[in-house]
This record gives sequence, structure tokens and C-alpha cells, in this order.
Amino acid sequence: MVKNYYYFIVGLLCLLFAFTHALNGYIAVLKVFETAPIDINTKTIFHYVWHIITVENLIFGIILLFMAFYNDLTKV
Repeated sequence: MVKNYYYFIVGLLCLLFAFTHALNGYIAVLKVFETAPIDINTKTIFHYVWHIITVENLIFGIILLFMAFYNDLTKV
């Protein structure tokens, strides 16, 4: 049973944003960087930052969903 609907909705949105961010990066952005004549260090940094944001959204989504179902919210 959901104890906090705000955490539940925001957690689902974070998971959705993580999925769409990863998918958009794979389809639109990162493929352009593979074919463009850009320095390898710039490509590496861009890939690194892109994946950090994706994983950050994923972790926040999981934690918020956990908090939405947690019984004693004073300990969260």
C-alpha cells in the first residue's frame, strides 16, 4: 500500500525520465558524437556526464519509490 503518493508519483517520473534520457541519448545524441570529428577526450567526457545524469535519475526514482511504500516516514 502506498503511504506517500507524492514520493510515488515523483519516483515514477524519475524512472521515466531516466529511461527516456538514456534512450534519447542513445538514439539522437551519442550517435552523432560517434560519427563527428570531435576529440576523443570531449567524447569521453560527454558520455560520462550523460550517463551520470541517467544513473542519478534512476537511483532517485528507486529511492523515492522505496520511500513511498515505507511505513514509518519519520525514519526516512
